[in-house]
Amino acid sequence: MNLVYKSFYVEAFVSLIYWCLINSCFSRDQDLPCYVIGDVKLPKGFKFNPEVKCVPNQKSSIPPVPEIKLEGILFSQISYAGKISGQGVTPWMIQRFPIYVNQPKDSQMKLLDTYRNLYGAMNAAIRSLPGTRDELDRIKPAQSFLDFQFERLKGDKPEIQKSLDGALKNCINCRSKDRHQIIMLAAESGIKVDKYLKDLDSVECTTKEQCLLQVSSEKKSKKSSGVNNKSQGSILLKVVIVIFGLVVWS
Repeated sequence: MNLVYKSFYVEAFVSLIYWCLINSCFSRDQDLPCYVIGDVKLPKGFKFNPEVKCVPNQKSSIPPVPEIKLEGILFSQISYAGKISGQGVTPWMIQRFPIYVNQPKDSQMKLLDTYRNLYGAMNAAIRSLPGTRDELDRIKPAQSFLDFQFERLKGDKPEIQKSLDGALKNCINCRSKDRHQIIMLAAESGIKVDKYLKDLDSVECTTKEQCLLQVSSEKKSKKSSGVNNKSQGSILLKVVIVIFGLVVWS
């Protein structure tokens, strides 16, 4: 009888293991961070920053993913969610995360590294959930742009070039204008960008020199327009004063 029971339990255990393998009951890694709440398997190569923590009882900008924090910064503080309206993610990111030439490089790099780690964590969290393609199409270009800006600050040209390729590849639903802005940022960092410009549609300049000339011309045009507006305003003011004087003396 003991042998019969032993054989039965062995067969039952083997059957259970087989069932688990088929139904992926061992697929969720117990070491996954708190914000990866879905069951969709993540692509290989994802690296998690152990310092990124979940913030309980805090409203999240991208539910159902919980709010996350790193170095005292909440993701919701730097999130595009609810702020991009109809302009798309990339223009908002370009405006929100510039590089300041008059500020220390090291402090900017530290901040950008924190931002991109938070965006990377949110990327993983969104990927783990089913039916999140639209949100993924927003988080990917955002994270890629932060990586691009970080590499620009580091100043390693091969890495800047690599991150430029990534930023353009992940620039989902971007306009030619958005891609052009990213390319010209790379040009400011000393990258040869002519080949990228030639691939753009609806952009008048196709070389770095032409684009820089165009930007310079636009700036002069705006400045001239401002001078003309001031001149017109001055003339209008004089006319008003004259009319007022005539009314008073009459």
